[in-house]
Amino acid sequence: MATLKEIWQYTETYRSDIQHVNFVETGTGLGDSIEFVLPFNFKNIFSIEIHPEIAQKARDRFKNSKNVSI
Repeated sequence: MATLKEIWQYTETYRSDIQHVNFVETGTGLGDSIEFVLPFNFKNIFSIEIHPEIAQKARDRFKNSKNVSI
């Protein structure tokens, strides 16, 4: 399985050519996927978390990222 660093390096040539609009994920967890896609400049990042405590921790972590919705 590829590491996040390997995926980031692999997609480097495409990132400047793609117009990013929305990113949607299920299972926020610690929010590492959100952190990973922030540099992609998505207009909106939606993350769905069913556990209220975990969702709140993620909201707190990304409270200054206006394009992130948990």
